[in-house]
Amino acid sequence: REQVAALAPGQSGIRAAFSPTEPLLAFVSTNSVPLADGGTPPTTLHFWNTATRQMVAEYPLGASGLGLAFSRDGQSLVTSAFPDANGDKLITLWRVRDGAKLAAYPSTQQQIGVVKAFDASADLSVAAYGTVDGTIRVVDLRDGHDLWTAPATRNVITSVAFSPDGRTLATAAGFEESDIRLWDVATGAELGRLEGHGAWVSTIVFWPDGTKLASTSADQTIRTWDLASRKCTDVLRGHRQEVWRLALLPDGRTLVSGSKDGEVCFWDASVLHPRQERITWPEPVANWKFAEDGRSILTLNQAGQVAKWTGPEYGRKEILFELGTIGGGIFSNGARQMAVTLPDGQIEVWDVARRTRLGRIKPANPGELLVGITAEGSRLQTISRTDNREREWDLATNREIQSWPSATFAASGAISPDERLSVVLGSFGDASFRDLPGKRSTKPKLDFLEASGTAFSSDGLLFAVSSNMGYVRVWETATWREIMTVRGFRIGTHAVNFSPDTQRLVAGAGSSDEAIKLWDTDGWQQVFTLPAEGQIFRLVSFSSDGNAVGARNSEGQLFVWRAPSWEEIAAAEKNSGGK
Repeated sequence: REQVAALAPGQSGIRAAFSPTEPLLAFVSTNSVPLADGGTPPTTLHFWNTATRQMVAEYPLGASGLGLAFSRDGQSLVTSAFPDANGDKLITLWRVRDGAKLAAYPSTQQQIGVVKAFDASADLSVAAYGTVDGTIRVVDLRDGHDLWTAPATRNVITSVAFSPDGRTLATAAGFEESDIRLWDVATGAELGRLEGHGAWVSTIVFWPDGTKLASTSADQTIRTWDLASRKCTDVLRGHRQEVWRLALLPDGRTLVSGSKDGEVCFWDASVLHPRQERITWPEPVANWKFAEDGRSILTLNQAGQVAKWTGPEYGRKEILFELGTIGGGIFSNGARQMAVTLPDGQIEVWDVARRTRLGRIKPANPGELLVGITAEGSRLQTISRTDNREREWDLATNREIQSWPSATFAASGAISPDERLSVVLGSFGDASFRDLPGKRSTKPKLDFLEASGTAFSSDGLLFAVSSNMGYVRVWETATWREIMTVRGFRIGTHAVNFSPDTQRLVAGAGSSDEAIKLWDTDGWQQVFTLPAEGQIFRLVSFSSDGNAVGARNSEGQLFVWRAPSWEEIAAAEKNSGGK
């Protein structure tokens, strides 16, 4: 995995192919330096010996290479270029031995960025390419005439690949659709579609036996497919930007992928990752939290039932205790404590593990909103909309410690990890900051509107706000300097949270096709958009190990997405014979 040569310094538009029979690499490239006379920089076909690491031949091609492919016996090569010296787009057949041109035919191939919209069958009897109007053209390389053409997309064909036996052609599109279409090469009949990618498909690779294929996409994933059933068999995730290229090594199990940011990943395709897309709770919940151990979940429903869910898919339910009808409730971080409002306006705080009540508060004004519980369950913070004041309560004495004016139309609040700072945000951009030990209030100016959720990072260095207006904004708490605003929500943003290591930010969105979105906080690249049933996803949270994330929709349905642990990955690889 070390670089052995740099073959094309100062070159661009590179397309490459290895000979199937000889230690030979063929590639086309275009000089990146403009010509002094303003003419089109030349494109060259190169042959490089991979054993001696010497350039063995170079031939002028045209102004831009669009694709190339070796024959199965390695004796011939086909290239597609645009344009040649006469301005014509050409498909050219070459004899590899001496670089002789065997035939040349006109083409109407598109030329768009990094798309790979040209391929030829292994016997070089036919070639296929995409055109600017979304048509696929299949050309007989014996005489250059079209065998058939067909509309393959409404927009742009982004990838083309023949099966090893030359009987099936796969095409993919962008940027309005992302299905992979399968065609009968002999008749031009569409055989079916592979559906699942969420953005344009960049590369299609068949397995040597033709029973399955793999595809890469701008949705940052690699998918493998069973062609008999037309079903996706696995989804490989790990790239942080668009995946542009893919190769299957001769062992038939190792995939090598390259992405837009230059990262190269190796994948063991013999190991499948069967797992639920998400875990859906069998009953509505009013509130929930991952337990401190990271392996179980605590839930509270409107009937006041507190339950613990354990097992690999959280499928085992244990009822801890029942409180009767409640008005609302919250869990502390780690779910060790819980506070609930009762129908008569009182508030109870419970030690969940010990199933004991820590205190009962009787506010003067009914309808207090719960903000947070301290880590040891000794204090509780609430907001009263009756007099628009926030209150801190001592649970040992069930008495009010202090109160102060709240933000106007308080919408969301959070307590810092060191439990010294309380922040409550209002719907119209008003904020209330309270130094709890010092009993002092401040109102720094934060730029936000329609706050729907708030969260501190676990180290207390970052603070995030989600907005119903469709963005998440992040500040540094040392200076309250705004450092990032992430957007891309179609409807709105209704909750926000950080992973325990602060490497990820999760936001609850508004529609079923984008239930939650995740970002990498290092470069603020979007990592995932995950779907689920329903709308308005709130109460987003990570497990303590960061391997699971969950959200609840407006109907009370809880969804959890769980990545496999390293132990589970190792066990799966061992069972499949992987290393």
